[in-house]
Amino acid sequence: SKDELVAGLKRGVEAGVGAVLLVGGDVERSREALRLARDEDVREVGMKVVCCVGVHPAEALGWDGETEKELEEMVKDPLCAAIGECGLSYRDGTPPVEVQKWVFTRQAALAARHSLPLLLHQRGPSKHDLLSLLPPPSYPTSVIHCFTGRPEDLAHYLSLGLNVSFSGYLATSIKGLPLRHGMSKTNLKPYLTQLLVETDAPFMKPDLYTAAAAPDDYDNEEDAPTPTAAKRGSEPRHVVDVARCLAEVVGVECEEMNKVVG
Repeated sequence: SKDELVAGLKRGVEAGVGAVLLVGGDVERSREALRLARDEDVREVGMKVVCCVGVHPAEALGWDGETEKELEEMVKDPLCAAIGECGLSYRDGTPPVEVQKWVFTRQAALAARHSLPLLLHQRGPSKHDLLSLLPPPSYPTSVIHCFTGRPEDLAHYLSLGLNVSFSGYLATSIKGLPLRHGMSKTNLKPYLTQLLVETDAPFMKPDLYTAAAAPDDYDNEEDAPTPTAAKRGSEPRHVVDVARCLAEVVGVECEEMNKVVG
């Protein structure tokens, strides 16, 4: 709800977070992301709030003749900062590959027309196809969202000039361990300016550091998340934990990482 969003943004401001990107996954959620980015209560929080609009590969079958027209109108708003979350997901239960490819190419073309970055979703054995469909001129502004893959894939993305973003997954004690271990064996310092952090809220709640507080850690009961939000948990303030974890893995001071990722 908007009230939960505003409360979470306020906690983010207190933690030092300066900006949030609200992400669309289909036309309806994109409209909602833009509406919230424009909302007066949201804007009064004191944090920069922008959005991205697009169709997630899991929603590719919903693309129709009106989808591109609606997205084309939304991207004209100055609060629309990117196209996404879009890309390819080759997993069981996802739409046919050719449908996903078509929907992704339409969104890549939309981003190119409006000089907007792409927020990219890549899961399963789809990396080769994603790179083959992604126009090379867009590499410097495109972001591989919520990276959870192999160190060699990370190195490849970075060598191409793509930006790679890490979510709370990196800072989860058990699931994130293989990723942290692999990254620690890779020299990532030359690519600091291409490494980004995110939360993927409300998913991927980090649990390595104390900032990932339980509901009963809040000073005021009204500030605590609802039971549903507490169960899923991730919110803007947790990006501080992700940045701290990324700094440790890369081998730089947290202050240096914070300067780079903003």
